Amino acid sequence: MLKYSHMRIYSLNILSFENNAKGFRYLVTMIEGEQILTKKKKTDLLLRHFLPYRLVLVARKVSESLSEVYDDEFGITVAEWRVLAHLGEHKTLNAKAIGDMAAMDKSMVSRAIMLLENKEILSKEKNQADSRALVLRLTRKGRYLYQKLTPMALQWESKLLQALTLEETRMLFTCLSKLESRLLDFKLNTD
Repeated sequence: MLKYSHMRIYSLNILSFENNAKGFRYLVTMIEGEQILTKKKKTDLLLRHFLPYRLVLVARKVSESLSEVYDDEFGITVAEWRVLAHLGEHKTLNAKAIGDMAAMDKSMVSRAIMLLENKEILSKEKNQADSRALVLRLTRKGRYLYQKLTPMALQWESKLLQALTLEETRMLFTCLSKLESRLLDFKLNTD
């Protein structure tokens, strides 16, 4: 007899529950109205239950969906949006700071900067303190674009968050902050 230690329901009609006494995880999948029971060891990897996988999937879907807001109307890429958003928030930054804040690799940041500069959305100037570094800032056109896009992005976010209650939204942000802190602990412990 199975004991339900916990149950999760996902949009893909996957139900799971564990039988702690036997050390197994059972996965019930609904496919075309039929339930399929799969018995897995607790040590088996079930991607739909693996947090890194789920976070990447959600992040990619969020990014792709949000990109429709700025790509369709303004013709900018995801990477360009990230650079634009960080410069809009912080006014002046260098490429390394943008890469660190946006979790983008150096080549992706450089390409986005080049594209935005070609579109006259950002400008580069030498850093007074370090002549090797460039300071980036939005041009008048860039600030206008940022001011047009920001309300649209916030409206999109608001529509997405309608799937959650206010308490769930707070909890989501609290959990994300805790995970970010924990990851920083991992990094500090490995350095």
